[in-house]
Parts: sequence; C-alpha cells; structure tokens
Amino acid sequence: MSKHLSKLGHDVTIYTTNLDYPKGERDVPTKVPIIEDGYTIFYFSVQNRPYLFSLSFAKKVISTIKSYDIIHINGLYRFPQTFTAYCARLFSRPYIIRPYGSLSTILYRQSRMGLVNIKRIYEKLIEFPNINRSARVHYTTNIERYHAEQLGIRAKPMVVPMGIESGKYKIKNTNFRKKYNLENKFILLFYGRINFVKGLDIIINAFHGIVNEIEGIHLVIAGPDNDGYLMNIKNMITKSIENNITITGMLYGEDAFDAFRSSDLFILPSYSDSFGISVIEAMAAGLPVIVSKNVGICDVIQEGEAGIIVDCDIRQLKEAIIDLYHNKGKRIRLGKNAEIVARNQFEWTSVINRLEKEYEMIKKEYQK
Repeated sequence: MSKHLSKLGHDVTIYTTNLDYPKGERDVPTKVPIIEDGYTIFYFSVQNRPYLFSLSFAKKVISTIKSYDIIHINGLYRFPQTFTAYCARLFSRPYIIRPYGSLSTILYRQSRMGLVNIKRIYEKLIEFPNINRSARVHYTTNIERYHAEQLGIRAKPMVVPMGIESGKYKIKNTNFRKKYNLENKFILLFYGRINFVKGLDIIINAFHGIVNEIEGIHLVIAGPDNDGYLMNIKNMITKSIENNITITGMLYGEDAFDAFRSSDLFILPSYSDSFGISVIEAMAAGLPVIVSKNVGICDVIQEGEAGIIVDCDIRQLKEAIIDLYHNKGKRIRLGKNAEIVARNQFEWTSVINRLEKEYEMIKKEYQK
C-alpha cells in the first residue's frame, strides 16, 4: 500500500517495531529513517513483546505526530496502535483505524468463553473510544463492517479492499512441484496462518474422506504456526493420509508465488476471516477457490463465479473438492473467472485510487 501511495506523489512514513513474526527480530537499524520503495520506514525495538511496548516508538510519535496530515493505524490491542490513536486524539490529528478482522462477532463470542474480563474493560475504557473517535474505520469488506457494527462501532466506515500485483502470479513454474516431489499430483493448497480460525480441522477431516476416492490428490499446508496450533493439526493427520500431505512452513516471495502457480485448487473454510488476501492471490494465479461463507470476499467470489462457497462443514467441503476434481471444464471456467475478478477488482492501481479519495475527503473534513 505504501509503495503505491508514494508512486502517486504522497509522502509516506511508516513507524513499526523490529519484530518479524514468526522469525523473531528483523536485522535492521532502529530509530533511523530507511528509504524503501519510495517511502520512509522507522523501526523501533520493543521492551515487552506480547504488547509490543516500545519507549522509543512512543517518543517518536509524540515528537512528530503533528507533522502528518493523516495517520493510518493498522491493527488493535497492542501498544503502538493504541498509543498512536491516543496521541492523534490528543493533538487533534485525523486518524484511521484498520482493525484487521479483530472486531469479528464470531471471534468476540469465542473469546468471551475464557477469562477475558480485563480485556472487556480495556476495550470499554480505551480501545472502543479510540475507534469511535477516529475519522474512519478502514474495513476491507462489507462483512467485516457488519461484524464490527454489531459490536457497537459507530465511527464512519470506509470499505476499501487490500490489493495485489496480479502479474506476479501469472507465470507458471514447476520448481515447487519438483522441490516437494509433487509431479503429476492434484494439489489442494491451503495458504495462511495455521490457526483454529482458518478451518484446518475441517480440511483435515474432509481430506480423510477424499484420499481413497481421488488418486494422486495431495494437500499442501503452507503458512506459519500460530499459537502452537500446528501440533493440533499434526495430531489429526493419521497414517492413512500422512503421505498425501505436505506441510511447508511459511513461504516467502517467489516460493509463495510458485506455490500458487503450481496448485490446482485453493481451499479456505475459515470460521472467521475479515478479508482473505490469500484467496485473492490464488485467484490471481487462475485457481478456482473453495471458501466458507465467513470469508469476507465470499460475495465477490459468488458474484464473479470464481469458486464455490460452503458452510464450515466437512461434508460440503468434501463434495465441493470432489466436484471440481472430476469436472475439469468447470474447474477451468471458475479459474478463468477468478483471474478476471482478481485483476479487475483487486489490482493495487485501482484500489489505491479509492484509498486516496478517502484520504482527500478526510482532509477536507478536518480543514473546515
């Protein structure tokens, strides 16, 4: 996003920590400006990892926040985001908050089952006032907006999706298949955080019922372990299917592009997913997709006839996979549609223009 805004002539600066999940810490200088792809980025070390507390970050925000026209805050429930929003209010600077799916009613109900009274108090006293006094809340889909408003969020919304550079996904490459010994396999790809919310339990249970029906089918699970959930998934994989599953860990850059370009079908039966950037990436690679109705862009997929929408249901997922495996014509048609939808609706060049218009409206509002 920052790269594309800078291409339009905007002066873009990022403040962030030097943590690099799941690797650890980035090997970068801290507290000094680094020019990258036309924008400036500052990294700050943290003194408390769970909440990302950073004293140097706080000092920088206090000393510079008045020099910015708009502050775009990404995420909730961590010190950098909360403190920046507070300072923006204190110094009367317009700010936007992008919740990254944190305001899902599904996740909210699930979290209430635990010992979360302190979090609820924190939300009431700090987080929700920050959100409701923002210039805009940046949602990436209408589904994300709906969930947030069910929780009482009343700040002005703006719905602008995330974007991709679709050209990176078009060139076919066989390195991925060779590397993992998957030549002549029918590859189902899951790409994302390995977390309960992504519906991997549904995938594994459905896959148990598919292996014996489809010769040469292979499931690739790519992404970082989140909250130790990978062990749960490994415990679900029985000997009858273990030779038909490859777990790659997190893939970056060309390795990630190659995984998309080399697969046959993408699956994401999430219990909650505010957007689904990996779905857009798969579509840009020409893959038909199977996603749950809880994935934020499911309406776009349905309207564009780019895939199949299912409930978070083992049987429905299994039937959808078998259907597309046996129906090559349908698979090709959905894949072509998927590529068109990704290019026409999620290319950064068009997305960034929508974002720029929102910035301009906010500036005018605060200049009155």
